[in-house]
Amino acid sequence: MKRICKNSKIKNQRKQTGMTPGGYAGILMGLKQNPEHRLLWMAAGSLCLNLTYVFYNGLLGVTYRSLWFVTMCMYYGVLSFMRFIAVVCGLTWWRSETADGLAAVLCGCLLTILSFVLMGAQYLSWVRNRAAVYDEILMITIAAYTFYKLTWTIIRVFRKQKRLLFQVIGNISLAEAAVSVLTLQRSMIASFGAMGQETARLMNGLTGVGVCLFAGGLGVRMIQKGIGIRSEERQIERKRQLCGHAE
Repeated sequence: MKRICKNSKIKNQRKQTGMTPGGYAGILMGLKQNPEHRLLWMAAGSLCLNLTYVFYNGLLGVTYRSLWFVTMCMYYGVLSFMRFIAVVCGLTWWRSETADGLAAVLCGCLLTILSFVLMGAQYLSWVRNRAAVYDEILMITIAAYTFYKLTWTIIRVFRKQKRLLFQVIGNISLAEAAVSVLTLQRSMIASFGAMGQETARLMNGLTGVGVCLFAGGLGVRMIQKGIGIRSEERQIERKRQLCGHAE
């Protein structure tokens, strides 16, 4: 009875002071109330998933000496590194415009490099006519998940984000979603076989070039935003120094 009364008193105190409950309930409450923490946790989850793909494709590439799996290992490796930078810069004690600008510049450079990696993967796929083949039900399921992922990513990207770091995370997810659409197109054409081989290669080639240019454009845009923030901070710092000398 005493324990029940004590727990009820603690709950009332937390309600009055606005404190979140402890343990897993506190973590879930914090994620629900703070969208920034939720985005960072989602980025961390995507980072773990990308690292799994890095080891998986790297192991297959070394085992079978496959250039395709090595290329995919590089792709997921660059994605993992970008998300790692975003998660580290999103830590509370690193929260500043300087860290966000640095993350934007670094991730922009990596996203530009990623576009060249995608060009290599697209070239291998185009030359070898390589695509995963699935049955109809599984293909429809993959297509539904891919379009859900793309729609959710677009909504999150075009939602106004005050902090530059979350724009960077959104751009990374948008580039990954574009690559997923390209992979889906290749698999659907190979699985259903509704068009000729030359027409399919032409469509896959044009879509692949568009995705590579799109990823490179996102990278350049992120670099510009990061450099712009850092230059603004330098101007503010110079003004402060001039005011200090004037005093």
